[in-house]
Amino acid sequence: VDYLYGALNYQIEHHFFPGVARHNMREAHAIVKAFCIEKGIPYHETGIVQSYVEIVQYLNDVTASVRAEEQAAVVKERSKS
Repeated sequence: VDYLYGALNYQIEHHFFPGVARHNMREAHAIVKAFCIEKGIPYHETGIVQSYVEIVQYLNDVTASVRAEEQAAVVKERSKS
């Protein structure tokens, strides 16, 4: 998984410990996850396929307003002709 993600599966840990070498992020992961559990902070983990599903859903959500504006502009332009 680390190879497939390019270590992006440790993005949270990287932001907590930016100076830690990538090969040590798995150990940092255990520390951060335990801390989050102790403090009641949600720590989201998912598998490879589900992570891509979530990325596509997120990109779809954040671009929805742009698509709607573009469609409205096209409809407006067509109604002029």
